[in-house]
This record gives sequence, C-alpha cells and structure tokens, in this order.
Amino acid sequence: MKKVLSMAMLAAMMLGMTSCLGSGDENIQTLSIYMYNFVVDENNSESEPTLTQAFSGFEVNMSKLLVTGDIKAASNLGMATSFTFGPIDMKIGQQSYDFTKSLISTQSQSIINLQGSYDPGIRAMTVDYLVDGDFHVYSTASYAYNFANMKVYKSTDEFYFDDDEVAFEFIPDCSTKKLDLHMVNFVRTPNDVPVALYYKSLPFTLTRDGKIVVKQSNALKSSEFKDEYEISDLDIVIDVKANKASCSFVMDERKFQLAGEMFTPVSN
Repeated sequence: MKKVLSMAMLAAMMLGMTSCLGSGDENIQTLSIYMYNFVVDENNSESEPTLTQAFSGFEVNMSKLLVTGDIKAASNLGMATSFTFGPIDMKIGQQSYDFTKSLISTQSQSIINLQGSYDPGIRAMTVDYLVDGDFHVYSTASYAYNFANMKVYKSTDEFYFDDDEVAFEFIPDCSTKKLDLHMVNFVRTPNDVPVALYYKSLPFTLTRDGKIVVKQSNALKSSEFKDEYEISDLDIVIDVKANKASCSFVMDERKFQLAGEMFTPVSN
C-alpha cells in the first residue's frame, strides 16, 4: 500500500485533480493534465516519432460512469489537433475504467478509434487515437508504475531476492529528450531500509513501435546518495502502447531488474 500512495501523491500533483458532488450527490472528478503525447506518423516509415506535452481536460462522473474530454496535441511531424468528446460511457475493464469512441468529427479532422483508460485510485489516465488515419497519438498523464516487482541477482544467473514494494516513474523533458528516473521504496538487500532515489538527465530515444528507450553503460550517481547508490549498465524500456515499463541496472556488482505496470495487473 505504501508504494501506491507514494506514487499516487506525485501523480495527483501533476493531474491538478479536483472532486465535487454534483446534482443528486454525483461524484464528479475534474482533471486538468499536462499530457505526454507520443506521436507516430503512420504513413512514413522513415519518420521518427516525437514526444510533446499539452494540456487536456477531463470530467469524470464516477456515479454515472461517464467521461467528457477536451483533448489537445501537437507534433513537429506536421500534426496538430484539438477536439472534444463525450459524455461517453465508461466500462469496468480488467485493469481500469475503459472508454471508446469510433469516430469524432471536427471541422477539419477525423479522430478515429479513440480508446482511453482511467484509474481513479492512482490517478492514471491514458488516451490513444488516430488523427485522419495518418498520425497515431498515445497520451498519458505520467509514466508512473505503482505495480512493480524487482528481482535481484548476485551474478548473471544466481538469484538473490525479489521485492514487490518498489515503485518507479520516469519524468521526461520533451525539449531536451532527457528523462529522470525516480524509484521509491528501493532496497539493495532484503534487510535494507527503503529509500527514494533520483537519476537525472538520462538521454532517451523513441521507436516507431511505441517505446521510449534509455541505454547508459557508464556509472550514474543518485542525486540524493551519490556514491552509495551508484549504478551502471542502465537499460530502460517504456512501452507506451502496453502501459508497462522495465528498468535494469548493476549496483554493488549485483543485477537489478524492475518490471512495472501503470494499471492494476490482471490476476491469472
């Protein structure tokens, strides 16, 4: 529970979320979010994706399970869009409240196959859609992964321990194409006191299959503890389509492997 609360507080600050009771004591949540927009040009296989940010607003009626949105996104690929939708029905999915809209027409564009997910408990919101069938936009409020597991190895294949209290998030700077890695409840051994760590200004690249990638072989120091928590061989993959991420590195000659999901994992 501690890890979810830790990351949820960060997400809540980013969301600018308010709740109120509407007519008939309805539970209405209003969100203003500086969404990350991962944009892919579907018609040009040579074109690199872009990552930008823009404010979008949502009103979520949790009593009636309805959502209304005011969406904005832009990219230097030649795409810009601004549209509204809703209210449309939300359905209870396996991991979140899900909503879809097959077609939204504006004066100059068609928004095709809009799909969204919202988890009010951890403040996670994602939306993806096609603009005129040409640009695919994957939007998310934050790249925070509350539902995570960490496996630690003493050597290449000698398992040491695992931990499911850790949580992690990535904070990209779209203008510099660098991101910060933040881990909470991190431990180096099963008996450690959990700590929070930041590794800052890590260059990232984007792939056309919807991934944000970081690869750093050199040593990196946490801004809080520096030498005590130095890492190397950092490998990060953020899958914006699947709402999952992985992060691995070497610390104290041990291999750490983290895997996380944005929404509640589906039980087998």
